[in-house]
Formats: sequence, structure tokens, C-alpha cells
Amino acid sequence: MIIDPRIHLIKERIEGISNIIPVISSKGGVGKSLISTALAWHMKDMARTGLLDLDVWGASDHLLLALSDRLNKFPDEERGIVPVNVNGLNFMSVVFYTGNRPLPLRGDGFSEVFLELVSITRWDKLDFLFIDMPPGLNDPILDVLKYFKKGKFLVVATPSKLAVNVVNNTLDLILSQGYSIIGIVENMSRGNSSYLESLTGKYDVEIIGRIPYIEEIEEEIDSLQSLMNGRFFRETKEIADRIFHLF
Repeated sequence: MIIDPRIHLIKERIEGISNIIPVISSKGGVGKSLISTALAWHMKDMARTGLLDLDVWGASDHLLLALSDRLNKFPDEERGIVPVNVNGLNFMSVVFYTGNRPLPLRGDGFSEVFLELVSITRWDKLDFLFIDMPPGLNDPILDVLKYFKKGKFLVVATPSKLAVNVVNNTLDLILSQGYSIIGIVENMSRGNSSYLESLTGKYDVEIIGRIPYIEEIEEEIDSLQSLMNGRFFRETKEIADRIFHLF
């Protein structure tokens, strides 16, 4: 039986990472990438932090980090691919190799990209690695469950009746595989009531942060500076602090 050498290499690459936090959502459009990027940005001021954008179908973290002009230049190589340093945040994304062109993939295709990207990226020592996952329950999450054994998941959801069922399935899958869930981040919150509350007792998880609906979010993502100075970043700072003190 031939064993893919990248599997062993992945173990070496993540050996120096203390805490791996895959950020997941049951469906797209709930603000998962914004939250992943914001939490990683805040955390870099408290600990050695990395951000890996695995959303190969809808990668957008590089846009939030104002790295569009870097897409025509491959990251540096030194005993592996060195993540791009953005003001102290170590960042890696498949867009550095696709040039932000569409990457149509089926299950096996994603697994190949996943193995290649994770096995070549040299994170070295990190306290936290946030992983911006593709939305849904499919091959990407199964690959992460398989190779990132010490991952502790953060679930992003919106407070709607329709969200409850899909979030329920997400929590059920993660916990049934023996993994931990840090908690749920409720985005676009419109008050104190939440349909997601029904899941906290059922699965013994908590809503660790609520981010209100922010009408001006489109203006805030015009640039990295406006995002950093905007309301969304301020709202996520407390969540980042809370996650930091959980470890």
C-alpha cells in the first residue's frame, strides 16, 4: 500500500501549532470569512497567529487583508512555502496560486488541493491558527476532521428559524466525531432573542458572541484601514478576547 508522503508532512507542518480553530458555517453568506479574518487580526496582537483560507470556491480573506496586488507574486519559499506576513498575521490562501481565478473542484479535487496546500505551508510555531472553511457539510470538513486532530471548531450562524436545522446538523457531526466546539458566533443579530438558543442546551455549547446587523458593513470593507476602524472589528474584539482566555 502506497502512503501519500504529504500526509506525514502535514503532521510535521502543524506540529508547532498549539491551537487550531476551524471556523465553519452550515451555509454561505453568514459572514464566516469576515469573522475569521477579524478574529485572527485581533488575536495577532495577543499571540502568534495564522489564518488559512481554505474556502477554495469563494476565497475572500485576501480581499479583506488588501492583498489583491500580491496575487501575481508567489509567497517566498524556504524549506516550504512561507505564509505572507500581514502586519504580524501569517496568512496563506490558494489564491496565491490560482490568481483568484475560478477553481471548479469535486470531492477528490478539493482533497488534492488541501493536501498540497497544507503540506507545503511552513507555519513553524503558532499559538493559534484560524481556518476559514468552505461552507456546508462536505468533503472539506471531512478532510479537516481527518488531518487536524486537535482542531476546536467555531460555528458561525445567523439567528433565523431556517438556520436552526442546519446548525443542528453541523454540531451533531462535529461532536459525534469526538471534536470540541468552542461555541457559536451569532452574526447579524437583531436583538436579544435568538432561535439558536434552543441548541445551546441540547449540545452543551454556548453562544460566545453576538454581532449585530451592521448596515454600513459594505463601506467598512472598502479597505483594510476602514475595516480595522469600523464597527464590525470593534464588535469582534470581545469575542477574540474571550477565545484567547479559553485556552
